[in-house]
Amino acid sequence: MKKISKMKPVVVETYKTQVKSWSFVLMIISPFITMFLMMFISNMVAKNTKDNPVAIISSQQVSQGNDEAKQSIGSDFKFYVNEHSAKKDVDKGKLEGYILVSKDNETVSASYKGNTNLSKERKNQILKYLESIQNDVNQKHANLSDEQVHILDKKPILKEHLFDVEGNDKKSANSITFYILVLGLYFLVTTYSNITAYEIAKEKGGKVVEIILSSIDAKSYFLGRIIGIFAAILTHIGAYVILGSFAFLVINYKGDGNPYQKIALHTLKNMDWSVLIYIILGLFLYVILSAFCGALVKRIEDASRAVQPISYMAITCFFIATAIGRGSDSILLKVLSYIPFSSPFFMPLRILNGNASIIESLISLLLLLTTIYTFIFIISKRYSDLILQKENIGFFKALKKIFL
Repeated sequence: MKKISKMKPVVVETYKTQVKSWSFVLMIISPFITMFLMMFISNMVAKNTKDNPVAIISSQQVSQGNDEAKQSIGSDFKFYVNEHSAKKDVDKGKLEGYILVSKDNETVSASYKGNTNLSKERKNQILKYLESIQNDVNQKHANLSDEQVHILDKKPILKEHLFDVEGNDKKSANSITFYILVLGLYFLVTTYSNITAYEIAKEKGGKVVEIILSSIDAKSYFLGRIIGIFAAILTHIGAYVILGSFAFLVINYKGDGNPYQKIALHTLKNMDWSVLIYIILGLFLYVILSAFCGALVKRIEDASRAVQPISYMAITCFFIATAIGRGSDSILLKVLSYIPFSSPFFMPLRILNGNASIIESLISLLLLLTTIYTFIFIISKRYSDLILQKENIGFFKALKKIFL
């Protein structure tokens, strides 16, 4: 209890130093600014990118004598002989979908099947095409009798059927969750590893730290610094949770009519505690390693160089995850999901993809917790020697000193 009371001022002071700055606010909002710019550029590119055409399949009875209507439909549509060949090209990504045109009781109807909804422009085009066919049918059967008005009033029918909408929504949600986890962890690790190393290195060999360590033991001081920085990280993550919750409410504002509602719900389901616990513990491990790197250097200018191994480790995990981490479960991913320094990146992805059992995730979690405890025990035990080290003995000699 006495150690906790001594540790508390260190935690509070470290926490305040981190969060009471404009740089902290900028770190929180910068990813959202980046996402906004990416969405803006993506929308601009999408407007200038032409979608794949849509196939039209109609029987000879319907299409006969409608060559003029075919010519007016435009390049957004292609005419196919049968459904099988059209479905094949949809699967290959050559077509957005296909439209089956039929005639029943002299009424022309069409059924669209595809992966995405028809755009408003394409829907208007196909309706004009169908109306042209319907007008031909109407004129052939109009006998200028009492039934003529009723016959001429007939309008074509267009129905839309999407292929596996639920499955597509889940794929989109998994993709969004993937980038939130990988990019988020990479951003937080690279950012706070430099911050932690700098904070520790700036008091290296100073008179102030000597006075502090005369009133509090080195272990409590080290843990106080680590907990203070990690509390700032949790505040950072908490701000993302609040902003993300606000975005979720905005997405769900329109209710069931909103096409993004189900994607948002699936994304929220993916972000469960079994995934988040690895992110939190992984960040804690990297903060401890960064503090260790900061304590090894003699000058504050060397802090960024000392933390480079951690940055390289995070960059390597990031590129491997983006290259082969989506959906696959290779031997490499399995091995990396058990190594404590890489498991925060890869075990959540295996859980997300449904490739890791509960036993596997628990084993990986136990290894991660053991590693965290081991580093805390070793570094806190030798922290006083490291932080008060004034002569420059070199990085690797200092590293040898801490473990031997």
